[in-house]
Amino acid sequence: MISTHLGFCARPYCQRHHTDTAIAAARSHDGLHRRLRKTLSKIASNRLQKELVEWQVNPPAGFKHKVTDNLQRWVIEVNGAHGTLYANETYQLQVDFPENYPMEAPQVIFLHPAPLHPHIYSNGHICLGNPENVPLGFGTL
Repeated sequence: MISTHLGFCARPYCQRHHTDTAIAAARSHDGLHRRLRKTLSKIASNRLQKELVEWQVNPPAGFKHKVTDNLQRWVIEVNGAHGTLYANETYQLQVDFPENYPMEAPQVIFLHPAPLHPHIYSNGHICLGNPENVPLGFGTL
């Protein structure tokens, strides 16, 4: 049932996992803001500039980079895949790159309104749980 997966699952493991994940996400988000105050390393800046040019020349299907003046924070428009619950929907992802990118992974969250999905919290944070537990129809965005 979808409603049991939109915040906390009915299963005991999932309740612990989602609670632990929400706490970790909040801590990670606070730490991210502290890290974003630091400037990008030369390696990260060069890599992101190269990736941005590649994105503009050869954009992935269904994704669009919204141009800003902040190389460290990208906003990406995502079109829902055809044949899914998300068809004809558009969502926005915020991608925050740490100063040591690509040695550290970027943090990716959905901006409001986040899609209704068992692994996406209402605040946009993504739960990277076990994909085998995703209900039918929720496997793709």
